[in-house]
Amino acid sequence: MKLKLLILLSMILFISAACTIPGGGGQGKAENNVIGINFVTNLPPQELSEGQSFRVGLNVKNYDTSKKDVLICTWDELGDVFDGIPENSCTSVKLEAAELSGENILPTDQKVYFPDKESFYSYKKLTDNMKTAVFADVSYNHKTRGVAQICIKKDIDTETPGVTCDATSDEEISNNAGPIQISNLKKMVYPVSGGKVIIQLKFDVSNVGSGKVINKNAVKSKEDIEPLINLNVNLLGLTNSFKCNPTKDNKIPFKENQKTIKCESTINLEQDYIVHPVEITIDYSYNTMISTSSISLLKIEGGTKK
Repeated sequence: MKLKLLILLSMILFISAACTIPGGGGQGKAENNVIGINFVTNLPPQELSEGQSFRVGLNVKNYDTSKKDVLICTWDELGDVFDGIPENSCTSVKLEAAELSGENILPTDQKVYFPDKESFYSYKKLTDNMKTAVFADVSYNHKTRGVAQICIKKDIDTETPGVTCDATSDEEISNNAGPIQISNLKKMVYPVSGGKVIIQLKFDVSNVGSGKVINKNAVKSKEDIEPLINLNVNLLGLTNSFKCNPTKDNKIPFKENQKTIKCESTINLEQDYIVHPVEITIDYSYNTMISTSSISLLKIEGGTKK
């Protein structure tokens, strides 16, 4: 009965991990970002006169099949010197979950306006005809889970009829959609004695999105804190404890776009061999930034009033 439950759980994990979001380039396409963001047309416009009112409009899409709490911020190149967009212009938004339609994912979308639907920004006291650009970013938490079936045997010479069970092998791993993915999984098994087996796993954690990992404590504060990814590796249903490197308290420092992780665990194996699901879970905060093209700021003779 326990074996049947493990097989059923494994099938469910593989099906859920295989669900991916559609790819595509350009603004508004999530690719592997899970959350897509782009500017609403002409919000802001590409040319602004001194004192002219304007808003920033953003279209935010959720390609994940769970609800997402996101933080959206906007700013410009000029800061507060010429009024414009104040620093720390941010708002929190709750996005509904995307829906599945066959093999396709139908994202939910929401429009967000700065300062809001009733208010405006404007540039004042320009020194000359100038240029600027407007930026926006979205920050959110996400979890990527990779699942692979691996064969483990307690003796190198043990025969496994109908099952490929090499001591060292490259394994296929399925991920759910996410900007950070797990790939290039390699398994190495070293039988010890008394049914004990050492399992070593080696895999890559890669940034395949268009943004970057940020520290969970920096989502709202925007502080420059070392970005960390929480890591958990386990053989489903078996008592084990994988120790991984390079990690700090099961956290991966992640300033690069890719890092290779090595993990090791020792288990007691009663059977001659087992084929069992291994689950690698990474939990992180992610930030994606976009910008407008250059915006022309036109000075008005005589300037604007305070």
